[in-house]
Amino acid sequence: MSQITYSFVIPHKNCPDLLTRCVSSIPQRDDIQIIIVDDNSDIDKLPQLSRQDAEIIYLTPEQSHGAGHARNIGMSKAVGQWFLFADADDFYSPGFIDILDRYKDTTYDVVFFNFNLENGDLMKTEEKKHWEDVSEKTRQHDDTYLKYRFHVPWNKMVSRNLIVRNDIRFETTPIGNDIQFSIETGFMSRKYAIAEQAIYNYYIHDKSLSFGYRDTGKLMFLIEGWYKVNAFNDYIHHPEWNVNILIGLMFLMWNNKRRAPLILLRYLTRIPHFIRIKDKYVNHINTLLIS
Repeated sequence: MSQITYSFVIPHKNCPDLLTRCVSSIPQRDDIQIIIVDDNSDIDKLPQLSRQDAEIIYLTPEQSHGAGHARNIGMSKAVGQWFLFADADDFYSPGFIDILDRYKDTTYDVVFFNFNLENGDLMKTEEKKHWEDVSEKTRQHDDTYLKYRFHVPWNKMVSRNLIVRNDIRFETTPIGNDIQFSIETGFMSRKYAIAEQAIYNYYIHDKSLSFGYRDTGKLMFLIEGWYKVNAFNDYIHHPEWNVNILIGLMFLMWNNKRRAPLILLRYLTRIPHFIRIKDKYVNHINTLLIS
């Protein structure tokens, strides 16, 4: 096998047509590895790919623990110098690999890049503005925001060395499993670059996670992620970046009015758990620094 430069890790569940578009946007080259981890899709929605250079790993119901777990499995198979994490319903822009090639032989830990918002009109005005603001911050090379405050895995390529050296992994929570990964890659990176070009296309549709926060139990994992973000921000002495838990809770209740009383009850009963999670995460960060 030739030396692999890029390993693309793509979790998939029940969107084979969009997955085909995503994989088709990645060029066929000897130095590219594509790993698709199917997270127990329905039998009629399994990946349907004609490309022979894409490896597909099928998870059973017992192995299915969400996109974070699927990405971890993909990373365990990845051999490239650089890891990239695409969502199956998104896709890359034409010629994007030429931009990445400018950085392939560097010693950067992370290379951040910009994105387009596809179908953004489906979003509420304030949500769409948020994503547009993030894109503008990338164009302005706002490295602090990209390293510490934008918690997605798909706006960056991460060196294999950084991930292996610090044993960085995704969480296995059903929502927010990429928060810790994003925080740790930003925190542990010492050399990084920002490519302001939009080479990734974030596709909004009616089945996106952005529209799917309905299960009360999953919402608690989202709140747990907020507590971790706040713990990290306090640790690096930037409490002004903290998520306002009360406002966030009110937002979730407003968007899930029928379940609002249950959401509030579940939150109140889990506050001690969330506080323990916050303290535990600070200890985890300390462990990273001394490892």
